[in-house]
Amino acid sequence: MPNFKNDEILKALALKDNESKETIKSKIRTTYKKFKEMQKYNAELKIFLVDEIPIMTFYMNNEKIIIATYSLISKREHVPTFIATNEGFFYEFANKEIEHLKISASKDLK
Repeated sequence: MPNFKNDEILKALALKDNESKETIKSKIRTTYKKFKEMQKYNAELKIFLVDEIPIMTFYMNNEKIIIATYSLISKREHVPTFIATNEGFFYEFANKEIEHLKISASKDLK
């Protein structure tokens, strides 16, 4: 997830989504809290706040990955979503991306 404490990320997302920085910050923080609540039920769920502007979302386990892109045109656009098994290019690509994001993830939000 984008780091809601990073002002530059918030500015870029506010511009992209045509919303205020505070609205973007609130949305990210709310989503972060919801995922944190889910960790009560699944200790393997990991959340990373990164200082990168997102262009896609990854949901991954040991068997499959779901990759959903974001639209640059509109928040209401339908976007392509890909599902791949752990045996292909998409899975390897996403796994490398996620590992990079983990390295650069913010450690201060416990």
